Amino acid sequence: MSKIWGQALIRGGVISYFQKVRNIAGLVSFWPMNEVSGTTATDIVSGYSGTYGNCTLNALAGPGASMGNAPSFNGTNCVVLLPGPSINASFSPAAGTLSCWAYLNESWGTNNARSVVGFMADNNNYISIHKPSVVTNTMYFRYKAGGTDNLIANAFTTVGWNHFVVTWNTTGGVTRSYMNGVAGATTGTNGVWVGSLATAITNFGQNPANSWIGWLQAAAFYNRALTASEIASLAVAI
Repeated sequence: MSKIWGQALIRGGVISYFQKVRNIAGLVSFWPMNEVSGTTATDIVSGYSGTYGNCTLNALAGPGASMGNAPSFNGTNCVVLLPGPSINASFSPAAGTLSCWAYLNESWGTNNARSVVGFMADNNNYISIHKPSVVTNTMYFRYKAGGTDNLIANAFTTVGWNHFVVTWNTTGGVTRSYMNGVAGATTGTNGVWVGSLATAITNFGQNPANSWIGWLQAAAFYNRALTASEIASLAVAI
């Protein structure tokens, strides 16, 4: 076991959330986002570490005791920029999973667009989880390929820490959404993906300019569409 993995697995004498994450097959990257200083958002699996911009670290206790404190996103220009060229080597538009814990520090009833995560080649090819501006009390889960928009809109108003997941699988032709371990609506995976993550914005907190306000933590990227039971497990913080 590497030193970094060992530190992540055991914190305060308890088995960490990361052990649960890594026990699920297909894990590519895990960003704990629990740093106390510096500008690096470390990927403790593949080294696809991001860079904090205009974020306040160590700002709020995370959803679980083993998870440390989360960074604060200011709703204006805080972002975690990820290394698109590196991630692109492990990314496939054919299948995958993105998950992240998020805490919104404003009413779900506002008309402010707020981005949790975006894996983006360009405006016609991206995968995202975000709160829209065009409708309130809602979370969007999106798989857009070749300009064809496969959009899921789920009603959502839960305050506090929440676990959001989007999965995609072009073989099965399904994009799925999950909120706090519960399956939401589904849609297709229509369209043909064009482009590379190496050429545009891949990040947490902005997509590309709709900055999250609140806190984000414990984001994971898998190279396959996880099952409902696997996602239910990830939605339990420890």
